[in-house]
Amino acid sequence: MILILGIGFATYYFLTSRALKNLTETNTELKITSGINQATITQLEIDIVQFERLNSELTSNLQSAERYRDRLSQTLREHDLTRNAYEKPGLIEGIVNDATAQVFSDLESITAN
Repeated sequence: MILILGIGFATYYFLTSRALKNLTETNTELKITSGINQATITQLEIDIVQFERLNSELTSNLQSAERYRDRLSQTLREHDLTRNAYEKPGLIEGIVNDATAQVFSDLESITAN
């Protein structure tokens, strides 16, 4: 009878210690994973703030570009360039060449950064 109780206790002790070892290893893995997840969440929160700032900046730049486009459209509507080109080709050619050079200069400065 004592022998049976001893074997039963030894089996229980062996199985319990193995289960505790497995649970301890699993707990350690979960702690490591939790730390990695928390670092990822923190980085995502930082990225969200940066993306919102950049998106706001892009929206502002877009609005400025749209205002500039509207001014250019209005100017082109006010001037009949085709008629002016026939009547005063030298004047229009100089204006167009200067404006084209300015546009290319602006594009070059924008894309250089």
